[in-house]
Amino acid sequence: MADVNDVTTAFRQELVTAGLVRRPSTAGSLPPMHVEPVEGAPAPGEREAPEDDATLAVTLRLSGELGEAPFDSYRRRVVLDVRYRSKTTAGLKRARVLDAAIRQRIVNRPDYGLGWIMGGTVLVLSSTLFAGLGPIGSDPAQGYDELAKYALEVQTS
Repeated sequence: MADVNDVTTAFRQELVTAGLVRRPSTAGSLPPMHVEPVEGAPAPGEREAPEDDATLAVTLRLSGELGEAPFDSYRRRVVLDVRYRSKTTAGLKRARVLDAAIRQRIVNRPDYGLGWIMGGTVLVLSSTLFAGLGPIGSDPAQGYDELAKYALEVQTS
């Protein structure tokens, strides 16, 4: 039975498998994807190696769940936030390229985002873009902060 933890884990694993992001504990040139960090979404330079990246840090968080009717017990509808923090315009460009690749992998699939296995573990009934990439803030000291939302309908039983 897929719960929200299974969904966030499978989402990141799908992107790791595709070579788009890396686990923060693994060193490499790909941006790290942090899942539900207690202290909030880190920016480049705010974490120790290997959890850091010089230009881009990505965070995955549960945004919420969409309401269910009594007959919906077979599925769960989850909205995930993918947050991109970058310090430079080069990092911002890298975030936008990465988001396009994530959208391709999760939504604009050959199967139209219908009936696929995410991360090797979770059956996705449908995957859609809930809200496209857009700015949520920028600051000379903190850099750029952008967010995209993905809605996933997953099988629970």
